[in-house]
Amino acid sequence: MGSTVEEESNNTTIPQKFVIGVDFGTTFTSVSYFSHPINDRHPRAFPEQLLSIKNWPDDLSSGDAGGTRPQVPTETISSWLLKHWYSPIPLSRDGPEDIDEDGGTLEEFVYADNNHPLTSVGDSNIESQLNCLELDEGSSKFFWGYQVHHQQYRENICRDTITRVKRSKLWLVQTPYTREDRVELVHIIEYLIENHIIRKHGLKDKSDVRDVLDTFTDFLVKVLHHTREQLIQLHNFSHSSVVEFALTVPTIWSPNASRILQTALQTATRVVKFGDMSTKKAIIPYIVSEPEAAAIYMLARDTSVHPGETFIIADCGGGTVDIVTYEIGTEHPLRLSEEKVTPGGDNCGSSYLNENYRKMLLDRLQDEHYLLDIWPAGESLESIVNRFIPNFEDDFKRRKDVTALFGLKTRLHLPGLRQNAEKRFDDGYIVIMKQDWEGVFKPLLERVKNLLNTQLCAALQKNLKVKKVFLLGGFGASPSLRSYLRNYLREMSNRPEVGYEIELKTGNGASGYPVTAVSCGAVLAALNKTNGPARRAQSSYGLFRKELWKPNVPGFEGHENCIPSNCPIDGEKYLLVIDYFVFKGSLIPPRHQFGPWISIHTFTEDHETLTCEELIYVSDEAKYSHYPFDHEYNKDVQIAGRIEFDMTFLKTENKIQKIEDEYGSISKAKPHYRVELAISAELNGMLLEYTAKWPAEIDGEIMSKGQVCVSAAFAPGCA
Repeated sequence: MGSTVEEESNNTTIPQKFVIGVDFGTTFTSVSYFSHPINDRHPRAFPEQLLSIKNWPDDLSSGDAGGTRPQVPTETISSWLLKHWYSPIPLSRDGPEDIDEDGGTLEEFVYADNNHPLTSVGDSNIESQLNCLELDEGSSKFFWGYQVHHQQYRENICRDTITRVKRSKLWLVQTPYTREDRVELVHIIEYLIENHIIRKHGLKDKSDVRDVLDTFTDFLVKVLHHTREQLIQLHNFSHSSVVEFALTVPTIWSPNASRILQTALQTATRVVKFGDMSTKKAIIPYIVSEPEAAAIYMLARDTSVHPGETFIIADCGGGTVDIVTYEIGTEHPLRLSEEKVTPGGDNCGSSYLNENYRKMLLDRLQDEHYLLDIWPAGESLESIVNRFIPNFEDDFKRRKDVTALFGLKTRLHLPGLRQNAEKRFDDGYIVIMKQDWEGVFKPLLERVKNLLNTQLCAALQKNLKVKKVFLLGGFGASPSLRSYLRNYLREMSNRPEVGYEIELKTGNGASGYPVTAVSCGAVLAALNKTNGPARRAQSSYGLFRKELWKPNVPGFEGHENCIPSNCPIDGEKYLLVIDYFVFKGSLIPPRHQFGPWISIHTFTEDHETLTCEELIYVSDEAKYSHYPFDHEYNKDVQIAGRIEFDMTFLKTENKIQKIEDEYGSISKAKPHYRVELAISAELNGMLLEYTAKWPAEIDGEIMSKGQVCVSAAFAPGCA
């Protein structure tokens, strides 16, 4: 059994491995961890042994400089003459580009083609890049997390919100219920791109979900830097420490969405130099779904649920509410079956309570313009109302139960406010009554209830008995939400078609399940990956190839009805295609070899350098090989990996000869050089490694190699 964190921190002689769970939430992010001796091949942790990162900058929850909250707001801003939220100085997000002894690029996300997604052009001056992105405290300071709240609500600095990035995760949830947030985000993202503050990804002339990548990366760089500093202080963490990341994603995310967050985490890890980078291997996060991670953590502490039992996880966070119906598959290790009914979700999390509260106060104060004559110059009704938000966030919304009959009357002190009985104003006070609180809370409570009702009704239609609903997330600790759902479940239990009690499980005490349940559950899942889902690919991977046109050859149906390109060098007809070797929907063993394929590069005799390039593409839709690159089947392809290498030595050392007097299928070839390479790929777990060898024979020498993390290409929970 793995040792406790306390034991580990006292034993500095045994090298430790750190398993770090990252829950990148819509409104809050948490990081949890467990460490064990690196030679412990079967580590085990109990929930009470897991720790979470605290002391986030500007978290004043404890009343001093050291904050106690184990999560940080997922928001970023930056000072720009005290006007804008995001820095006008573009941040470098390029980690060190690892070059192996063969000259091949080992970094999985470094590309140089600006027409393709996930582009990051390398710079020879790596230190200047890192210094640019790392924690510059200069005139364009980059604020993040609690610093954003401090600047907006406590300092009340007036800024242009066009550059404030919040709820960026909803950019990747392409559903009707996130439309309003995405419409707001698209203007922010476009502004940041147009001003060269973040980079454009995907197609240059249209919005793309990948455009949010840099905002994810910038935030995670700060999160991981703080995490590293805390681990150094508390647990003797160092640059040689071995690290494994467990990354959580929503159940409704596409492989593309998971790939974007995966790439942001990989980039941030490289930039921060988080742990041991000496192996020059790609960072391979273990990906697990958010509700499953939460369930693993909760059920590790709750013995009341047994194998075969069906239950509901209601993950009520700050931005979204996700409700999933599960059945326990295996108990040791704890694994859940696939969702029993279609999961439900809505953007009705607790952060929208803040917006309802702000709107309620603004509506009530909209005619009180005389306040601006009393308050300091530069104040507005909006800035006055903003001063009430921290108290609502930290107190009222966590303590008020709007279903209660008594105890809801509240007085907010507002100096200068004139008494008005009709408006429920006392002299210097706003009086908030039960109906005001209901106007803030009930629209969201009703939406959560409707989601739960849909899940329960769908389960009933499938003859599934759901007797327990686990309520978690920050909103899950709300007394109002708890009471509202308990009242609903009581009514549901009394229906004739139900006839049994449905219990609302809220954890221990008023605070409920920890807000770190998801990140902690990710750690537990990563420590024991057995009995996970089948390794069925959710994406296809293929080579970009120049193939001889073979319209009548079986297996090359993709060449039919296509117009080939005439090569002026060798006089042949070619099609530029993608030849897939990992196919969406296929079962792929943990270790598997692909290829080899022969790749031919031709160069005219006056070419000074013989530079070869090989590209790996990924698609979440394609299932057929040998179709042209621009075919409908390949419409969603993205570059996943790239190697570029110089083969000029073959010419200068006379290892290949110039080809003359050769005829192609359409014309006589020009004098040229031909380089034939053997391209092969090998999958090891979630790492896809590919090589280019010359000569193109079994014993050829490796000319270059690359690697791609494919964690996002499989279902969450796959190992």
